[in-house]
Formats: sequence, structure tokens, C-alpha cells
Amino acid sequence: MRDVCYQQRDDGLLLFVRLTPNARKDEVLGLMDGADGPLIAAKVRAIPDKGKANKALIALASTWLNVAKSGISLKSGSKSRLKTLLIDGNAAELITTLKLVLETAEKQP
Repeated sequence: MRDVCYQQRDDGLLLFVRLTPNARKDEVLGLMDGADGPLIAAKVRAIPDKGKANKALIALASTWLNVAKSGISLKSGSKSRLKTLLIDGNAAELITTLKLVLETAEKQP
């Protein structure tokens, strides 16, 4: 069982996300407990049809982590609410950014 919502790799960072499609707005809600450990809870407006919700999640992650969309790929969960994203880049810098974003998300009402 994991104790964080990410895993460091040599080529970047794996993020574990629970995605809710067909929401009112695109947003990161913060952390939630999952069966295998913490997950990032996120919502997107896109519907889960032909990968639209997955593309919206990548666009959302790109915005809140300030990483190019081309630097984010879906590693697993293409047809599941539980997703694993691979973020290319310096893992230490990405973790710092991720922690700031999650703090901000959890403080919002």
C-alpha cells in the first residue's frame, strides 16, 4: 500500500488519480483514500467517450502542474476512473509543484 499519491521514477513522476467525468467544471479536489493508498481526486466536464475524459484530464494536469501536454501520458486506466499518469520531468520539482497545488485545492471550499 502506498502512503503518497505519486511514485518517483527516473523519467519523471507517476500520479495516481480518481477521475470523475461529466462534471460541472474541470478541477482538482485534493487527496482521497483509495484501496491501494492516496489518490488525487479530479473532475472534468468531458464525457467518457472515445478518450475525451482522458484528454481533458491530461489538459487539466498540464495546467495545474505547469507541464506541457506532450509531457503527460496515460499509463493505465483508459477505461477506468482510476488513472495513472506519467509526468515527464524532474521528479523532485514536480513533487514540490504537486504539493503546492494540492494544498491550494484542499483549502478551497
